[in-house]
Amino acid sequence: MRTNFLLTGFTLTALFSCTTAFAADPRLLNLVMPDATTLAGANVTNAEITPFGQYVLTQLTSTVNQELQAFVTATGFDPRTDVSEILAASSSNVTNPSGLVLALGNFNVPQITAAITSRAPGQAVQTYGGAILFTGGNATSSASIAFLGTNIAIAGDTASVKAAIDRSQSANSINTALAVQVQTLSTTEDAWAVTTSPLTSLIPGLGAPPAATATGTAAPTPVSPFTQMFSSIQGSSGGIKFGNTVQITGQVMTTDAASATSLANVLQALVSIASMTGGQTGGQNPQLAIMAQILQGMTVTANGTAINVALSIPETQIETILNNMKNQAMPAVRPSIRPAIAPRALHTPAAAQQ
Repeated sequence: MRTNFLLTGFTLTALFSCTTAFAADPRLLNLVMPDATTLAGANVTNAEITPFGQYVLTQLTSTVNQELQAFVTATGFDPRTDVSEILAASSSNVTNPSGLVLALGNFNVPQITAAITSRAPGQAVQTYGGAILFTGGNATSSASIAFLGTNIAIAGDTASVKAAIDRSQSANSINTALAVQVQTLSTTEDAWAVTTSPLTSLIPGLGAPPAATATGTAAPTPVSPFTQMFSSIQGSSGGIKFGNTVQITGQVMTTDAASATSLANVLQALVSIASMTGGQTGGQNPQLAIMAQILQGMTVTANGTAINVALSIPETQIETILNNMKNQAMPAVRPSIRPAIAPRALHTPAAAQQ
């Protein structure tokens, strides 16, 4: 079993942590690359005190598969109970993508090391900057996992992981404006994400200049209104607050007020169309009817250069949707068919006499 043996556990941790409240830990923030433009965070500690967190925990416990159980047994690390916080960061460089997933919790490093070396002997294990570093055992592998003591885990591409370990030796900081947004979101939301990158830098080709012709002049390539509107997005943020009512909020920053108004109108129209379509087909698909009802409560408004999105959903309604999705995904069990007359009855003495 290769590096994905350990990455499986961290992936499940990251997914589960999205159901919780968050308070950004300075030890994790100190490891983030200084040029980071995109961050997301969550906390696992408060999962058990939120209704949706309890629901997710129950589902994970009742449907735990053999792969996860084998992972827990081998490593002594259970992503459902041994992690308190998650922080992900990226510089949003499309041409040279890199990123980090940082976890705060309890890690039995000796047992994890033994599990990796026994199941994936090709993995390279070394001490780097006071951390235990695992890297792929071949030239094409670029993923690494490191442990700083027994409380911090770092996952990502090898260069980013090593750079994070180097930063652990001193005090570091990210962009001031981004740090302010992280502080605000992490203290008001249970799970959150923020990026200061324009949409054009996140989606290759969006907003790119026209290609030059053979004569060296730019080809007159028409730009659609939708492309113009979406290329005006300069950053965005959002968060989720769990409770009896789950509150989802988001904000998109654009270049100017006119672009914000146009984009808000388009988004509101799309929401209205989706809710009407779901309502009309709800008779054939109850789940679509529920989604349509949810979308009817979404608001999209423009305020200067910002677009604000808000949606409130009863927690029980989310459980209903997820339960329906799970039931639809389960294969139908065909009932066994038994003969009306047991085969032995055909060979009774009475039957033989007849």
